[in-house]
Amino acid sequence: MYLSKFVILSNTLELRLRGTYTINTALFYYFALRFPIFKHQLFSLILIGICVIFIIITEFIFQEINIFLSYSQLILALVIIFISLFFSALQDSIEKYLIEYNQFNPFLIVMIEGIFNFVFIFIYGLFNNL
Repeated sequence: MYLSKFVILSNTLELRLRGTYTINTALFYYFALRFPIFKHQLFSLILIGICVIFIIITEFIFQEINIFLSYSQLILALVIIFISLFFSALQDSIEKYLIEYNQFNPFLIVMIEGIFNFVFIFIYGLFNNL
């Protein structure tokens, strides 16, 4: 989805690595918004982290069978996925801050995001065949 050379990559890899989104969001809430993390939440975050590491290890093991994608391309794909999930978590944390502390209208936030997305997709559509 991100780059054409990663078509051989598993379609569900990003969904399986979505646990890093939860970890990133919890860290943003703890450090930026100063929300407390309780013991049961910390325990679940550690379990999610262990599962994500297990997913990455198994992806490398089973990728060895596939000769179409090298390890460097797999690492690049993982980095792209992690960066994407990092910025998604950052966006959600910023939205939570704006809604809860600055009393922003949620519909105004969605409208502004929609305008920016429309502009970006329009520019992308000018240069690429959709």
